[in-house]
Amino acid sequence: MATSIDSDVIPDSRRLSDELVARAAGLRDVLRQGGQFADDNRTLSPEVVDALQAADLYRLCVPKRFGGLEADVRTLVETTAEVARGDGSAGWVHALINSAAWIASTYSEQAQQDVWGTNPDARLCTVLNPVEDVRRVDGGYVVSGKWPFASGSAHSQWAHLGVMTPDDEGNRVQSLALFPMDELEIVDTWFVVGMRGTASNTLVARDVFVPDHRVQRYDDLAADVYATSSEAPVHRESFLPVLGVVLCGAQLGLAQAAVDLTLANLPRRTVMYSKYDHAVDAPANRTGIAEAVSSVDIATMVARRACDDIVRLAHEGAKPGLVVRARIRMDTGLAITYSRGAINRTLTMNGAGSFATGNPLQRIWRDSEAASRHGLIQPEIATEIYGRALFGDDEFVMPI
Repeated sequence: MATSIDSDVIPDSRRLSDELVARAAGLRDVLRQGGQFADDNRTLSPEVVDALQAADLYRLCVPKRFGGLEADVRTLVETTAEVARGDGSAGWVHALINSAAWIASTYSEQAQQDVWGTNPDARLCTVLNPVEDVRRVDGGYVVSGKWPFASGSAHSQWAHLGVMTPDDEGNRVQSLALFPMDELEIVDTWFVVGMRGTASNTLVARDVFVPDHRVQRYDDLAADVYATSSEAPVHRESFLPVLGVVLCGAQLGLAQAAVDLTLANLPRRTVMYSKYDHAVDAPANRTGIAEAVSSVDIATMVARRACDDIVRLAHEGAKPGLVVRARIRMDTGLAITYSRGAINRTLTMNGAGSFATGNPLQRIWRDSEAASRHGLIQPEIATEIYGRALFGDDEFVMPI
């Protein structure tokens, strides 16, 4: 079993993480106030976007040479949890925009200059699913297609989008390409009941030229072979494990938010049709809150273990093997499962009133239920992958 990184090994990283988590915590009131706006309007409020930007929380993964913070994946997960503790949609967008910046940092220097050279505050979004309408031209590709579920696109200036590029033999290979948002159209398709504020709409390209230097093959990325010349450990973190684990950060924050509300509510409410004038006195509720708090603790611990595995190996200049990759995916699934369980436990303790439209618990529940079913992080698939890996079975289930 892998151990967490000793804080003495990379103290500067941990100090940076603590500082950034504190910044996110300082925005909790702004985030909570913006939660209803995001849910009603299906996008984050300008006040929330501006507050996160002013706190440099959209620049966690931007390279230092462009004025960014070059933070590691654990810092991203922990700040995401704190942002989501204020509002789930804001936390999800925070995770996706910052992870997209980290992906951009794996590109060539020329591509990075395109993104941040004239605008160091540029933000990015990502959709991995590839489109087929891609043709080779001199110096690059011409692309047309549609990419749904582009979380954070409403607040981004660039997009990573999946494309099927033709190779020299005429075969199609999956790649990831960088597009400026002003060459794309955003189509309003995000009509959902959970994570409504993420504005995860559909991006459309019509004969957009993408130069060669803004394209990386997906197989290279999945093998942790990047175009960047940077030797910084953060730019050696493993591609697929990073993309998976960042998606559990919002779940951690949502679960903690549900616990916060429950700890505040139980002393003030009764247990209907019972002898308990104060819900906090009911043994079932005392047991329930203990289980919910412990579930959040367990979720946080396994998420940190997954992050620490990624960071440790990056500092060692090593790549995770099959079992480690599978365990990271398993830890990600466990973090989601325990977080979702904690939220459901709090709903029971708070009763049917949890589902009143004015009660933030129902929005927390909706956000968690939607986000936790992202295709890249399904806990059930993670369990199968880990079980196979423990017996040395590397049969493809999904990329890890």
